[in-house]
Amino acid sequence: MRAIPNFPDINFKSFCDFCKNNILMLVVTTIALFFCYGIKLFQYCIGLDTEQIMAYQALQRENFIQIGRFGITALQWLLHIKEFNPFTTFFSTFCLIWLFTVSWAYIIGIFSKNTNTNNAFIPFTLVFMTSPIWAEQFYFTLQSAEVALMVLICPYAIYLLFKGFLAHETGKIIFAFLLLILMTSVYQAMVPFFCCGVFICFLLLFKTSDYEPSIYRNLCLKLLATLIGAMIVYSIIDRVLIPSVFGIEKLQYFDSMNQWGQRPVKENFLRILGLAYVVSTGNIPQLQELVNPIIPNAEIAQTITNNSKVFGNILLLPIAVFFMVKVIKCKREFIYIFIGICIPLSIMFLAILGGNTVPMRAMYVLPLAFAFMFFFLIETCSKKAASAVAILALLTAVYQAQITAQLFYSDQMRYNEDVRLAYEIRDIVIKTYSDNENLPVAIIAQYKIAEKFRTNFLQGETIGHSFFGYGQDPRGGAERSLDFMRTLGINFYAPNDEQLKQAINEARSMPPYPNPGYIRKLPDVIVVRF
Repeated sequence: MRAIPNFPDINFKSFCDFCKNNILMLVVTTIALFFCYGIKLFQYCIGLDTEQIMAYQALQRENFIQIGRFGITALQWLLHIKEFNPFTTFFSTFCLIWLFTVSWAYIIGIFSKNTNTNNAFIPFTLVFMTSPIWAEQFYFTLQSAEVALMVLICPYAIYLLFKGFLAHETGKIIFAFLLLILMTSVYQAMVPFFCCGVFICFLLLFKTSDYEPSIYRNLCLKLLATLIGAMIVYSIIDRVLIPSVFGIEKLQYFDSMNQWGQRPVKENFLRILGLAYVVSTGNIPQLQELVNPIIPNAEIAQTITNNSKVFGNILLLPIAVFFMVKVIKCKREFIYIFIGICIPLSIMFLAILGGNTVPMRAMYVLPLAFAFMFFFLIETCSKKAASAVAILALLTAVYQAQITAQLFYSDQMRYNEDVRLAYEIRDIVIKTYSDNENLPVAIIAQYKIAEKFRTNFLQGETIGHSFFGYGQDPRGGAERSLDFMRTLGINFYAPNDEQLKQAINEARSMPPYPNPGYIRKLPDVIVVRF
């Protein structure tokens, strides 16, 4: 039986009409956007890894290819981006954040068959856009615009797939297939994000359409085949074509994240549960006090506590349960219930796949699934219940917005402190030099910047951490510190392996900054201890 899609076509006029019908949503979304991200438009600040593309642009772009993100390098090559500019990059990101937020609301409206005025879109856009997950991701300015562009493309790629399969339009299917490969090649976490979007659109399609059951089942199989096919093509390009044609060695960056078989299964499950705990608890001091003694490693306990405070939300679990109960109570076909349950479960997809915790910056699914569950409940509950859910959604958005804004404010403070330290190091190293001497400088850094500011300072998993104190690897820390200083025009030679080894040994007997003696001159290297 040939299926004729009975949901509207998408085009520029339809998008503009949707925007005109939802002016209040646009106004509120724009205000929230400036509240959360405005500081990045007017204050210069770079974060981890951005110093590398500013100091060694060609090497950083090769590194993107080595870790499977060849799409970023391809986009920068196609756009003829010769030099990196943090201001123009984040301005582009800022505009794309607004566009992808409105676009996701638009596509959800298309599948809901309601692109008219609908105030339920306001809680959706606010919860989706204000999530601290995006702050953690877009903190990496070197790739923020490209990632934001993929988040914008994703809902349209999903629409093209559904429209192509239901209307038997091969061109749309092929184009969406290529877009899926592109999204994956820019940032691999787009795959579970895409899957969550597919679940959302499928649920809405099932809810608002009356196709034969066989059409829904066949559509599921076709979507799954498309995903598998795109992953196969991506893997061939990444692991076969690029190494053989361009001679670029593949790094085991993502392979090392798969911990199934690498550690006891019990530990795999504990790590998965740990991530679930982080995103679903929120900042509950009493609960943290009960859990922390159970965690054997004090540093891991501190990380879990901090991540829970920044990225967790106590409403996530009850809203997810309420959502699943609502889906199950609809008493539709099994496939509808299964797809509905997959939406909240997709938040943990990467963790389950790798048997490990996941960097919070890769948890794109969390804001999308959380925002949609609010939207769905507002749309399907009774008037009183919907009003209560809408209030909870708006409170969630306000909470998230102030967390996100505080993260960027704290990172600005961190950057200012890093700049001050860089110039202080420069001045004292120059005084340490003898006439016409230019020794390499080894910065052995574990600078705990949060201890300096104490209050009004919030750190994420990476955002808010000093260039002089991030990571455990002394070599990586030494290179990162010197690269950051190069972005300020401060150029010191980096130590070789032997010199760095001497510096690490020497640093063990040195007092840390700011105590006198935190800089020491050896015969062939200058050691700075943080």
